[in-house]
Amino acid sequence: MFEIDEEEDDGTSVDDSALSTPIPDVNVRASGRTTRSSLAKSEVVPVEEPTPASEHQQKAHRAAEMITDYAWVERIKARDFQDGGWQAVMVGLLYQVSLNNRQKEKCEQVLAKLAPIDMEATQETARQQYIHLDVNLRIVALEIVCMLAVQTKTMRDYLMQSSEDMTEHRNARTDWQRKKKAFVEELRELDDQRKILLPENTPASPEPDVAEAADVSMNIVEDTEDAGGATDDAEDDVLSGRSLRRGTDRALDRKRKRDQDSVRKEKERKEKAEATKASKQSAQFKKLLKDIEKKKDAIKECEDKISELNIDLRETDCHRTRALGRDRFFNRYYWFERNGMPFAGVPSGSNMDNEYANGRIWVQGPDDLERKGFIDLSDAAMSEYIERHRMTPQKRKEVEEGPTRLYDAGQWGYYDNPDTLDMLIGWLDDRGKREKDLRKELQNWRETIVELMHKMTAQLAEKEEKK
Repeated sequence: MFEIDEEEDDGTSVDDSALSTPIPDVNVRASGRTTRSSLAKSEVVPVEEPTPASEHQQKAHRAAEMITDYAWVERIKARDFQDGGWQAVMVGLLYQVSLNNRQKEKCEQVLAKLAPIDMEATQETARQQYIHLDVNLRIVALEIVCMLAVQTKTMRDYLMQSSEDMTEHRNARTDWQRKKKAFVEELRELDDQRKILLPENTPASPEPDVAEAADVSMNIVEDTEDAGGATDDAEDDVLSGRSLRRGTDRALDRKRKRDQDSVRKEKERKEKAEATKASKQSAQFKKLLKDIEKKKDAIKECEDKISELNIDLRETDCHRTRALGRDRFFNRYYWFERNGMPFAGVPSGSNMDNEYANGRIWVQGPDDLERKGFIDLSDAAMSEYIERHRMTPQKRKEVEEGPTRLYDAGQWGYYDNPDTLDMLIGWLDDRGKREKDLRKELQNWRETIVELMHKMTAQLAEKEEKK
């Protein structure tokens, strides 16, 4: 802090050596009081103006020149994305974001490649340069764009509308589940009634015909009597004669017919009474069976509605990314088609003709916190682990995962082949909770995942053929 001499100039000369060090010009209030503001001003040190840098040091790219004649916002409004149009939009967007000091370094890394200082500032240059752009720089640009998109009003409105739609779908699903529960209870009561009426409405086993049994018995009597008559006739043939024997046979025939008619009428009377009783019971039983079928149809309709609402909830749930599960090394598995979109992608999206959205199972490496407790163990836990598995967790990870290993959450891998997916399902051990849940999810979704994998493979093969 400089001391201010408030005495008047007495005209004395000042040594030139005292002026060798310049003293900053500080404005002091006319009054003799020293205030905080005056002290603060007295401490201000003049900032030296930066030395103008050369043009090569100031300009690392020509992004500003590329968007001078055709602004990137106007290009988006005109939907001019062909022949390097969207690459030029990317250049303009990154250039505007680079004005923010926090994003400047990352943006200029990409812009130095898309709009290099030694090439013409045209959209054709942007198109050609993007073809050879390093994949890591592409990811940097994609991350910037995604983060900007999340902060837009359109995205916020979409998330809010999705939240309202999910609430509506949940309420509707609850109503249908309540209806289904009531129908199931009614079906149980009807089934109990059916079990009660079932014995009376079960067809009885066929009984032997009474008339036929009577005929048999009568034939036996007739044969016996004929045999007895034949003996008597043999003994008294001369006395009785044939005419008397024929008269006896005719009498027996008439008696047998009368007995048969009586039995037949009794049988018809009983059958008629039973048929009348059975017809009343069958009408009630048939009505009961129809009511049971109606309840089953109602339950089926409820199940279809619930399944449809579950699909709507899955396609609307875009607020968070849900993982399929984790394996023994705490790698996380994601199937992004399951969140916030139909399986084949958004109908109005750019890939709607491909009939698939991603076609891959993505795997993220373990988080640092999980590594410390499950892979990077303490000495005591490591000794116990080695005794149990005959190797360290790192060695086991290397042996079981093979050459493609994920060390932390910043590394990703993927499965895009049905055969390797089946190998993964077979590798998971269902004795542990984590891998049991993951294996169940993969098995439940396997058919759809494999279908999308085939579509992705076919589409990529078609592109290779065109090249």
